[in-house]
Amino acid sequence: MCKVKNLSKSKDGLLVSNASLAEYSLSLEPKLITARQQLADVYVKAVELQKQHERNMMLVGLHPLIFSL
Repeated sequence: MCKVKNLSKSKDGLLVSNASLAEYSLSLEPKLITARQQLADVYVKAVELQKQHERNMMLVGLHPLIFSL
């Protein structure tokens, strides 16, 4: 009977711990969404800058791949 009580207490403890971790995880979600959007924005800007750089290199007669090696 003691083992059953211990298992029940252990199960209850795990449930409480799991609920706490789930709440914490959910509290971080807005920060994650914001950071993900910022990363996407920076990536788009980086791609735009790379294309602009490649156009500029072509204008001055240099092939951009020479400098990427």
